[in-house]
Amino acid sequence: MSRPDLDLENLRGDWQQPSGEMPQLTIARIRARLWRRWLWVGLEVLALIAVLALMVYAATIFETLAEWIYWGFFAALLCLLGPWTVMLRWRSLFRRDDSAAEIIDHAWRDAHARDVGGRIGGWVSLVVMVFVLAWFAVRGLLEGTGIGGMLAEHATVLALLVLWCVGGMLLGAWQHEKGRRQKLELTRLREMLAAD
Repeated sequence: MSRPDLDLENLRGDWQQPSGEMPQLTIARIRARLWRRWLWVGLEVLALIAVLALMVYAATIFETLAEWIYWGFFAALLCLLGPWTVMLRWRSLFRRDDSAAEIIDHAWRDAHARDVGGRIGGWVSLVVMVFVLAWFAVRGLLEGTGIGGMLAEHATVLALLVLWCVGGMLLGAWQHEKGRRQKLELTRLREMLAAD
């Protein structure tokens, strides 16, 4: 970017909405949005701590091999994806200074984290739903109640699971699309600055 100190107050861009009237894009607005990311990351960290506490508690009450296999799937998923997503979010929180170039770069990293996080969340929701449905189906076959019997016996739990996972997939798709749009707008803004 050739002129990082260029005044961006008069530049226009659509950083939030996919269509409609284009709001004025200013460094102050980008900075305010980036500051609010701290609140969201704080909530995500609290959610991660709650999941870890639930996993530890669940590990203390399991008795059968099947329960350990079931728990192991979720523990492996958390161990594989947890550190990666935490590092992705962590890199999107900080910037070196308040220059226009650094704020735009910071916004790009934030949009990238939103894009990738949305894709991860959507796929993880799908994988969890498929695993749990397959798990209950296999249990039904092994216990002799049949797939239909096992699914009917746990219909309420499975309905909540499907609702939760479909919600996770939709939220992931929305986050992915939002991050992708923001990256396009920031690319456009960078090109405008480079042209000046």
